[in-house]
Amino acid sequence: MNAAWLADAALLAYHDGEYAKDTFSAAKLPDYTYLDHDGTQCHVGINVHFAIVEFRGTQPDDCSDLLTDARCLPTA
Repeated sequence: MNAAWLADAALLAYHDGEYAKDTFSAAKLPDYTYLDHDGTQCHVGINVHFAIVEFRGTQPDDCSDLLTDARCLPTA
């Protein structure tokens, strides 16, 4: 069951906030947040039992995505 929830959430990563909000709500995850910061997008759906957090991967044809990745430096 967890794998099915996460697979559906992974597909939502590439949709806009309104579509994802409606889908999370229909899945009984009413507390929804969409984050978009410097080329990084994230959907968060929460209910009283669990939360799903998913990030969209890098789109190689999107310069802002590539720049965001380039700014990430490893730490010890």
